[in-house]
This record gives sequence, structure tokens and C-alpha cells, in this order.
Amino acid sequence: MEIHQITENKRDYMDMLLLADPQEDMIERYLDEGEMFVLSENGDVLTVCVVLLMKNGNCELKNIATAEEYQRRGFGRYMVRYICEHYSRMCGFMYVGTGNSRQTLDFYRSCGFVNS
Repeated sequence: MEIHQITENKRDYMDMLLLADPQEDMIERYLDEGEMFVLSENGDVLTVCVVLLMKNGNCELKNIATAEEYQRRGFGRYMVRYICEHYSRMCGFMYVGTGNSRQTLDFYRSCGFVNS
């Protein structure tokens, strides 16, 4: 497995991003400013995420999605650990804005996030 940053053609991953946020217009609001990362293995894209650096020295995980056929195998958690480590050097806090779905909240709690 490898994780690499995507700096061009981010919209090529829109179908996957829509798994986590079904409103394309909302994704468009942060896609260009956000930093995108892709977790892939043997040429298959498993997980994508977008992180937005905030002006206050913090960052926000705006979107994370794992392809349906690879869900519940730990790839999302692996990506969260990677980005938390990556941004820990430059950001004081990482925020996640999400809905109140129990499954989604449980995922973020299992990754170490707390409700605020």
C-alpha cells in the first residue's frame, strides 16, 4: 500500500468523494483549496481524503471515503492515522465536521477523535 498526495485532476476522484458527501457542490467548495491524499494498492484506489488547512493553525478533515468493495478492512483508519501524523507537525488540532450517523461517529471515535 502507498499513500501519495494528489495536486492535479482532483475531480477524477469525485465519484469516491461523493460516497462520503453526496453533494457535489459542497465538495467543490473545498476541493481546490484542500490537500488530497490517495491510498492505493496495485494500482487500485482504496481510499481518498481531503484536508483543509485553516488560518488558525489547525486543519479539518473535510472528506474521507473508501471504495465500497474495500470498506470495513481498515483502510480508512490507516489513512486517518497517516494524515494525523502528517499534519501533527504543522497543526495544533484536526477537526472533523460530520453528520450524526452512529456508524460515522463510531468510526471517528475509534480513530481517536472526540465530540466537541
